[in-house]
Amino acid sequence: MYSAAEAIAVISIVCVAACYAVWSLLPAPRRLKVLMALDKQSEGRYWLSGFRHRVLEPLLRRAVKRSGSCSDCSPRKLG
Repeated sequence: MYSAAEAIAVISIVCVAACYAVWSLLPAPRRLKVLMALDKQSEGRYWLSGFRHRVLEPLLRRAVKRSGSCSDCSPRKLG
């Protein structure tokens, strides 16, 4: 018999894998827009500053490089 902890672990692994698959299949400009929206939402929240610096900034830098030049991100200076 499966316990509740095993079921929760399996469900969380499947959800993380599905989110990763969706993220990796998105085109680079769309990923950039999503990351910029996340960054904008987390600007005023001091408790998300570690997340912004460790996770969002590297992802934003990579997304800008991969998406090429776009009119939305040209005035934005990243790292």
